[in-house]
Amino acid sequence: MKEWISRFSEWYARHPRLLSIGVFLAIGAYAVFSNFWPLFFAIPPLPTGKMQMVSLALDGARFVVTEDHTEKDGKLRADILLTFEKPFKAEGAAISFEAKREWIDCAKSRIELEGAGFYDEHGEKVLTRYFDRKPEAPELGDLEVEYLCHGRKPDAPAVIGYHSAMQQGRTLRSDLETRVHLGQ
Repeated sequence: MKEWISRFSEWYARHPRLLSIGVFLAIGAYAVFSNFWPLFFAIPPLPTGKMQMVSLALDGARFVVTEDHTEKDGKLRADILLTFEKPFKAEGAAISFEAKREWIDCAKSRIELEGAGFYDEHGEKVLTRYFDRKPEAPELGDLEVEYLCHGRKPDAPAVIGYHSAMQQGRTLRSDLETRVHLGQ
């Protein structure tokens, strides 16, 4: 050990600026890493596990991933999948799915949107969006708060994977349109 310390002392005596530059670079790397690391996890992949449909509309369906809910600071992290009946164009890409990560404060019924990934019909990510996690009240279609926080039980069975979610949304929407058309 004494020999290693002696060698380091000799090297430092010959190259004092290199060590200073190394320390500066290490501090800079830490600052960049600590600020941008959360962004890496802000965009969820398309879910392949179990999901529950929580709302259905003419233009698509909303599903909550039922596994892997992390709690932090009294908030629940949830991944949400939106399936769109017809792909829509945004920035030159056809979008069929949106996977977003939210932090839900059940006590205050507030949602903080962290990030969203937009995917084409083949499951390829075509756009991403990062958000500032500003707490907002749930909108009319944000029924994941009712499902996760207040025990609302949906009528539709759970599905596995984003393709099954798309199919279930289309089937239920078709049934709903048929009932509306027949006046039931």
